[in-house]
Amino acid sequence: MWSKGSKKRTVCAGVKNAWHAISRMYNQVGADKELSTAVGFVLLHIPPEGIPVTHLGPQLGLEARSLSRMLNNLEGKGWLKRSADPKDKRMVRITLTQDGLRMRQQSSKTVKSFHEYIAGQCSAEELDAFFRVSNLIAEHSRTFAEQQNNGQEIQAT
Repeated sequence: MWSKGSKKRTVCAGVKNAWHAISRMYNQVGADKELSTAVGFVLLHIPPEGIPVTHLGPQLGLEARSLSRMLNNLEGKGWLKRSADPKDKRMVRITLTQDGLRMRQQSSKTVKSFHEYIAGQCSAEELDAFFRVSNLIAEHSRTFAEQQNNGQEIQAT
């Protein structure tokens, strides 16, 4: 059990450990389909009608170079195609091919199955607490960064 002032565990370590376990699980489950965690999340962020390339990076929190390498890889597999946006020919739009849509559906199914599995391992109260704390961490992470960037001293309560 964690208590305030404990030096053994940090929020960041808990989040990191959980995410690494989840990421490894997705990589293992998707290995035979050439689906990594990163590829699965990219596919899930490309809607059936497509998306401008410039919108995808910020949604995923990926640098342009990393995203470009991944998109080139997916295009090489035949999972997506790039084309000029019909409304603005200067903009490149990404759409999934039939194979890409099938892999997106597989990714979605895996994410939902994992959620259902975890939901079956926890009580409703535990899941509610998890989501409340996750939202608080996200909210306070932004506040902490703003305060740090503004030179404000952070006081623990």
